[in-house]
Amino acid sequence: MKIAHEIFVACDPPKSTAQAGSIILKRRDGTQFVGRASGGKADKAKKTLLALFADTPPPRPLEGPVRLDIEIQWPWRKSEPKRRIAHGIALHDKRPDLDNYAKFLLDILTTLHWWGDDGQVAVLHMDKTWGNHPGIRIRVSELEDADEGPNV
Repeated sequence: MKIAHEIFVACDPPKSTAQAGSIILKRRDGTQFVGRASGGKADKAKKTLLALFADTPPPRPLEGPVRLDIEIQWPWRKSEPKRRIAHGIALHDKRPDLDNYAKFLLDILTTLHWWGDDGQVAVLHMDKTWGNHPGIRIRVSELEDADEGPNV
């Protein structure tokens, strides 16, 4: 396995995901449905991430199965105890949900032509933390069938 592309974007990562844009709407006949609100937090987060990653795609879209490693670090909360900050990093166990954020980032990277389709991501590893160096690190590797087995 060879790392095909790696980037780090120093930023305060958005806390909204695409699911944040889903709301219950009513049709004219009064029936309800789940729809998308335009101009909300989800749209702002998507625009922010598209702008942050606009100049970062690999030289060519990756082909075949890929491994994706994502590390997201938010800045410490103001209420964080100093003894915890002294460690330099702590696991982030609050919203946004890790699975929703992963799907959100995969959709954005697909839009930016990192690969042909996010279905190519065969292995995904993601960390969500608070720490001293906020930002998003993405490392993507092209895989051979023998590189990764089912026990990864």
